[in-house]
Amino acid sequence: YGRGGGSVLNYIYKSGSNSFHGQAWEINQNSAFAGNPAENKAIGLPNPYFNQNTFGFDVGGPVIKDKVFFFASAQWDPTAQRATGDTLVVPTAAGITTLQGLNNTNANLFIQSLGGLVAPAGNRCLPLGPDPGTGIDRGCVDAGFFAQNGVPVSGKDTSQYYRLDYHPSPNDSISAGYIRNDSALTPDFFANASALPPFVTQQGGPSQLFHAQWVHTVSTNIVNELRF
Repeated sequence: YGRGGGSVLNYIYKSGSNSFHGQAWEINQNSAFAGNPAENKAIGLPNPYFNQNTFGFDVGGPVIKDKVFFFASAQWDPTAQRATGDTLVVPTAAGITTLQGLNNTNANLFIQSLGGLVAPAGNRCLPLGPDPGTGIDRGCVDAGFFAQNGVPVSGKDTSQYYRLDYHPSPNDSISAGYIRNDSALTPDFFANASALPPFVTQQGGPSQLFHAQWVHTVSTNIVNELRF
Protein backbone atom coordinates (compact mmCIF):
# COMPACT_ATOMS: atom_id res chain seq x y z
CA TYR A 1 0.00 0.00 0.00
CA GLY A 2 2.96 2.35 -0.36
CA ARG A 3 3.01 4.81 2.52
CA GLY A 4 -0.74 4.59 3.18
CA GLY A 5 -0.29 2.79 6.50
CA GLY A 6 -3.15 4.69 8.14
CA SER A 7 -5.55 3.51 5.44
CA VAL A 8 -4.50 -0.10 5.91
CA LEU A 9 -5.16 0.11 9.64
CA ASN A 10 -8.56 1.67 8.98
CA TYR A 11 -9.39 -1.20 6.59
CA ILE A 12 -8.57 -3.76 9.26
CA TYR A 13 -10.09 -2.15 12.34
CA LYS A 14 -12.63 0.54 11.54
CA SER A 15 -16.21 0.66 10.28
CA GLY A 16 -19.40 2.62 10.87
CA SER A 17 -21.86 1.97 13.70
CA ASN A 18 -25.28 3.13 14.93
CA SER A 19 -23.78 6.37 16.24
CA PHE A 20 -21.87 9.03 14.35
CA HIS A 21 -18.23 9.28 15.33
CA GLY A 22 -15.08 10.81 13.93
CA GLN A 23 -11.67 12.20 14.71
CA ALA A 24 -9.05 14.52 13.27
CA TRP A 25 -5.28 14.50 13.71
CA GLU A 26 -2.12 16.37 12.87
CA ILE A 27 1.48 15.30 13.43
CA ASN A 28 4.47 17.52 12.63
CA GLN A 29 8.10 16.43 12.41
CA ASN A 30 10.42 19.38 12.00
CA SER A 31 14.20 19.68 12.04
CA ALA A 32 13.84 22.96 13.97
CA PHE A 33 12.90 20.89 17.05
CA ALA A 34 15.21 17.93 16.41
CA GLY A 35 18.72 17.29 17.66
CA ASN A 36 21.59 17.50 15.18
CA PRO A 37 22.92 13.97 14.41
CA ALA A 38 26.33 13.23 15.88
CA GLU A 39 27.86 12.55 12.46
CA ASN A 40 26.92 16.11 11.41
CA LYS A 41 28.32 17.67 14.57
CA ALA A 42 31.61 15.85 14.06
CA ILE A 43 32.23 17.64 10.77
CA GLY A 44 30.57 20.94 11.66
CA LEU A 45 27.39 20.57 9.59
CA PRO A 46 24.01 21.92 10.76
CA ASN A 47 20.93 19.76 11.14
CA PRO A 48 19.56 19.07 7.61
CA TYR A 49 16.25 20.80 6.91
CA PHE A 50 13.21 18.54 7.16
CA ASN A 51 9.50 19.33 7.63
CA GLN A 52 6.75 16.68 7.49
CA ASN A 53 3.18 17.60 8.34
CA THR A 54 0.74 14.67 8.47
CA PHE A 55 -2.94 15.50 8.93
CA GLY A 56 -6.29 13.86 8.25
CA PHE A 57 -9.67 12.81 9.54
CA ASP A 58 -12.12 9.92 9.64
CA VAL A 59 -15.90 9.78 10.12
CA GLY A 60 -18.43 6.98 10.37
CA GLY A 61 -22.06 6.42 11.21
CA PRO A 62 -25.40 4.86 10.24
CA VAL A 63 -27.14 5.07 6.86
CA ILE A 64 -30.00 2.81 8.01
CA LYS A 65 -30.05 1.99 11.72
CA ASP A 66 -28.94 -1.58 12.48
CA LYS A 67 -28.60 -2.29 8.73
CA VAL A 68 -26.24 -0.07 6.73
CA PHE A 69 -23.19 1.86 7.98
CA PHE A 70 -20.55 4.02 6.32
CA PHE A 71 -16.96 4.93 7.13
CA ALA A 72 -14.58 7.34 5.34
CA SER A 73 -11.03 8.47 6.02
CA ALA A 74 -8.47 10.74 4.33
CA GLN A 75 -4.89 11.64 5.18
CA TRP A 76 -2.40 14.06 3.64
CA ASP A 77 1.35 13.82 4.17
CA PRO A 78 3.37 16.64 2.50
CA THR A 79 7.12 16.67 3.11
CA ALA A 80 9.74 19.33 2.39
CA GLN A 81 13.42 18.75 2.91
CA ARG A 82 16.92 19.53 1.66
CA ALA A 83 18.66 16.56 0.08
CA THR A 84 22.05 15.68 -1.39
CA GLY A 85 22.49 14.21 -4.84
CA ASP A 86 25.58 12.89 -6.59
CA THR A 87 28.60 15.13 -7.13
CA LEU A 88 28.73 15.89 -10.87
CA VAL A 89 31.54 16.81 -13.23
CA VAL A 90 30.49 19.91 -15.22
CA PRO A 91 32.31 22.73 -17.05
CA THR A 92 33.54 25.82 -15.24
CA ALA A 93 32.62 29.31 -16.46
CA ALA A 94 35.75 29.22 -18.65
CA GLY A 95 34.68 25.82 -19.98
CA ILE A 96 31.23 27.16 -20.89
CA THR A 97 32.91 29.99 -22.81
CA THR A 98 35.02 27.44 -24.70
CA LEU A 99 31.89 25.46 -25.66
CA GLN A 100 30.05 28.58 -26.77
CA GLY A 101 33.01 29.51 -28.98
CA LEU A 102 32.61 26.27 -30.93
CA ASN A 103 29.30 27.55 -32.36
CA ASN A 104 28.29 23.91 -32.60
CA THR A 105 24.77 22.47 -32.30
CA ASN A 106 25.87 19.58 -30.08
CA ALA A 107 27.87 21.93 -27.83
CA ASN A 108 24.84 24.22 -27.46
CA LEU A 109 22.60 21.25 -26.59
CA PHE A 110 25.12 20.15 -23.98
CA ILE A 111 25.15 23.62 -22.41
CA GLN A 112 21.34 23.55 -22.23
CA SER A 113 21.40 20.10 -20.62
CA LEU A 114 23.49 21.48 -17.73
CA GLY A 115 20.50 23.47 -16.52
CA GLY A 116 22.71 26.35 -15.39
CA LEU A 117 25.14 24.25 -13.35
CA VAL A 118 28.72 25.64 -13.37
CA ALA A 119 31.66 24.12 -11.50
CA PRO A 120 33.14 26.64 -9.03
CA ALA A 121 36.71 25.50 -9.80
CA GLY A 122 38.43 23.40 -12.42
CA ASN A 123 40.47 20.29 -11.66
CA ARG A 124 40.30 18.42 -14.96
CA CYS A 125 40.23 19.07 -18.70
CA LEU A 126 37.71 17.27 -20.91
CA PRO A 127 39.19 16.73 -24.44
CA LEU A 128 37.17 17.98 -27.39
CA GLY A 129 39.04 15.90 -29.95
CA PRO A 130 39.97 16.94 -33.49
CA ASP A 131 37.88 19.32 -35.59
CA PRO A 132 35.72 17.20 -37.96
CA GLY A 133 36.56 19.45 -40.91
CA THR A 134 40.27 20.22 -40.47
CA GLY A 135 41.45 17.47 -38.14
CA ILE A 136 43.10 20.07 -35.90
CA ASP A 137 42.93 19.29 -32.18
CA ARG A 138 40.44 21.61 -30.44
CA GLY A 139 41.97 21.35 -26.98
CA CYS A 140 39.80 20.68 -23.96
CA VAL A 141 37.05 22.10 -21.79
CA ASP A 142 37.90 23.23 -18.26
CA ALA A 143 35.68 21.30 -15.81
CA GLY A 144 35.37 20.47 -12.15
CA PHE A 145 33.12 19.08 -9.45
CA PHE A 146 29.65 20.43 -8.63
CA ALA A 147 28.22 19.12 -5.35
CA GLN A 148 24.43 18.87 -5.31
CA ASN A 149 23.97 19.82 -1.67
CA GLY A 150 20.88 21.32 -0.03
CA VAL A 151 18.61 20.74 -3.03
CA PRO A 152 14.88 21.33 -2.24
CA VAL A 153 12.98 18.04 -2.43
CA SER A 154 9.19 17.89 -2.29
CA GLY A 155 7.17 14.84 -1.32
CA LYS A 156 3.39 14.42 -1.39
CA ASP A 157 1.31 11.51 -0.15
CA THR A 158 -2.49 11.29 -0.01
CA SER A 159 -4.45 8.32 1.35
CA GLN A 160 -8.20 7.75 1.05
CA TYR A 161 -10.43 4.99 2.37
CA TYR A 162 -14.19 4.43 1.98
CA ARG A 163 -16.18 1.53 3.44
CA LEU A 164 -19.82 0.40 3.50
CA ASP A 165 -21.20 -2.32 5.78
CA TYR A 166 -24.58 -4.06 5.37
CA HIS A 167 -26.22 -6.45 7.86
CA PRO A 168 -29.21 -8.04 6.07
CA SER A 169 -29.80 -10.48 8.94
CA PRO A 170 -28.36 -11.32 12.36
CA ASN A 171 -26.29 -14.08 10.73
CA ASP A 172 -24.96 -12.12 7.75
CA SER A 173 -22.49 -9.29 7.38
CA ILE A 174 -21.50 -7.82 4.00
CA SER A 175 -18.87 -5.10 3.53
CA ALA A 176 -17.08 -3.37 0.66
CA GLY A 177 -14.30 -0.82 0.65
CA TYR A 178 -11.89 1.13 -1.52
CA ILE A 179 -8.36 2.28 -0.65
CA ARG A 180 -6.32 4.69 -2.79
CA ASN A 181 -2.86 6.14 -2.21
CA ASP A 182 -1.21 8.80 -4.40
CA SER A 183 2.43 9.69 -3.83
CA ALA A 184 5.12 11.77 -5.50
CA LEU A 185 8.77 12.58 -4.77
CA THR A 186 10.70 15.07 -6.89
CA PRO A 187 13.54 15.36 -7.67
CA ASP A 188 14.10 11.65 -7.22
CA PHE A 189 17.57 11.50 -5.63
CA PHE A 190 16.72 8.02 -4.33
CA ALA A 191 16.77 6.33 -7.77
CA ASN A 192 18.28 9.02 -10.01
CA ALA A 193 20.77 11.00 -7.92
CA SER A 194 23.07 11.86 -10.86
CA ALA A 195 20.47 13.50 -13.13
CA LEU A 196 21.11 16.99 -14.48
CA PRO A 197 18.37 19.55 -13.61
CA PRO A 198 16.43 19.27 -16.92
CA PHE A 199 16.28 15.48 -16.51
CA VAL A 200 15.23 15.02 -12.88
CA THR A 201 12.66 12.28 -12.45
CA GLN A 202 9.67 11.83 -10.17
CA GLN A 203 9.09 8.72 -8.10
CA GLY A 204 5.59 7.72 -7.10
CA GLY A 205 2.14 7.32 -8.57
CA PRO A 206 -1.20 5.82 -7.57
CA SER A 207 -1.94 2.51 -5.88
CA GLN A 208 -5.43 1.28 -5.13
CA LEU A 209 -7.34 -1.65 -3.69
CA PHE A 210 -11.00 -2.68 -3.77
CA HIS A 211 -12.23 -5.30 -1.32
CA ALA A 212 -15.53 -7.00 -0.51
CA GLN A 213 -16.50 -9.77 1.88
CA TRP A 214 -19.53 -11.70 3.10
CA VAL A 215 -19.51 -13.44 6.46
CA HIS A 216 -22.34 -15.88 7.25
CA THR A 217 -22.78 -17.53 10.63
CA VAL A 218 -24.07 -21.04 9.93
CA SER A 219 -24.16 -22.21 13.53
CA THR A 220 -22.47 -21.59 16.88
CA ASN A 221 -19.31 -23.33 15.64
CA ILE A 222 -19.39 -22.85 11.84
CA VAL A 223 -18.73 -19.58 10.02
CA ASN A 224 -18.45 -19.18 6.25
CA GLU A 225 -16.49 -16.26 4.82
CA LEU A 226 -16.25 -15.18 1.19
CA ARG A 227 -13.62 -12.52 0.46
CA PHE A 228 -12.70 -10.75 -2.79
